Amino acid sequence: MTEKQPSTGVTDPDALAKLLEIELALKRTGWEQSRSRRNIWRGLSFLFLLLVIVGGLVAWFYWAPALSHRDETPSAPVATDSAR
Repeated sequence: MTEKQPSTGVTDPDALAKLLEIELALKRTGWEQSRSRRNIWRGLSFLFLLLVIVGGLVAWFYWAPALSHRDETPSAPVATDSAR
C-alpha cells in the first residue's frame, strides 16, 4: 500500500513555498519557546544545587568547630567526699 499525502489544494509552487515558510516559522517559534522553558529549568536546577552546596558548607562551618570543641572539653569532674 502506498501512503497518500494530504492534499493542500495548492498547486502553485510559489504559494506552496510560502505556506511551507509560514509552517516553518510557526514551528521555529514553538522550538524557541521550548528552548526558553528548558533554559529556565536548567537555571533553576543549578541555583537549587548551588543553594544546597552553600547550605552544606554553612552547616559544616557552624557545627564542625562545636563538635571538635566538644571532644576537647574534659568530662565533668567526679564528685568527691570533701568531709574526710
